[in-house]
Amino acid sequence: MKLLTSLTLAASAAIALTACGGGGSDGIGDALNLSSPSARIVNVDPTAPALVLYRNGAQQTDAGAPAYEESSKYFETVDTSSAWTVNDATTGTTLGSASIDMDGSTRYTILAFPGTSSEVDLITVSDPYDISITNDNGRVRVVNGSPNSDTFDVYLTAPGADITTASPTLAGVSYQNAMPASGANSYSLGAGTYEIRLTLTGTKTVFFDSSLTAGSNDDLLLVTLPNSDVPGDVKILDIPSASDQQNSEILNQL
Repeated sequence: MKLLTSLTLAASAAIALTACGGGGSDGIGDALNLSSPSARIVNVDPTAPALVLYRNGAQQTDAGAPAYEESSKYFETVDTSSAWTVNDATTGTTLGSASIDMDGSTRYTILAFPGTSSEVDLITVSDPYDISITNDNGRVRVVNGSPNSDTFDVYLTAPGADITTASPTLAGVSYQNAMPASGANSYSLGAGTYEIRLTLTGTKTVFFDSSLTAGSNDDLLLVTLPNSDVPGDVKILDIPSASDQQNSEILNQL
C-alpha cells in the first residue's frame, strides 16, 4: 500500500510539473523525462561579435545576444529537427548554421567556434540528464575550446592530491569536443572544492592548475579558451546550467 501511495504521489508530482510547464531548465522535469528539449548558446569564438540565435528563421529571443566568453540560459524549445543559425547581433548577417535534431528532455548546448567553412562553426553537445531525482551530486562536462592546446586529460581531485599514479578523471579531450562525449551524462561528483589540472594526454605534464567549486545539484560546463597565443596558455570558462552573461566565471591559472 505504501509503494502504491508513493507511485501515486510521484505521478501526481509529474502531472503538476507538466501542468506548470516544467521547462528544460527544470532538473526534476528533465530527470523524469517530462520536459521539452532545452537549448542554450555559448560564444567561444574570440573573433565573433555578439550573436543572436535563430531556429527555422525565427529569432530565439530567450537566448539573448552573448558576446565572446558569454552564455545564454537554457530555454525551452521544440522536439524536432530544425535549421539553427547564428547572426551578427548588430548587422544581422548570418555567420554560421547547423541542422540539429532535438528530442525529449535532453539539454543541448550550441557552441559557436571559430569557423572553418563559414565564419562560425556550430558544435552541439547534448546531455540526456538521465539521473535519479534523488541524486544531488554536482555534474561536470569539459569542452576543449582552446586551439592553442593539444588534446588533454582532466584531473579533478582533492586540493593538493598527488596525481602521479592517478588515472585521469576525463581523458583525451580534443579540440571542439566534449568529455564525457555528447549524448552521455555529465561526470558526477560530490559537492566541494576541487583542484582541476589539465595535462597533455597520456602524461602527467600539467599545463593548467586551478580551483573549482561544485555545489549540490550544480551542472557545470567547463570550456577551455586560449589565454594568449602561447601554446598551452589557457583559461576555463565555468558555466552553470542556469547561467547567463552575468554569472559565468573565468577560472585562471593559479
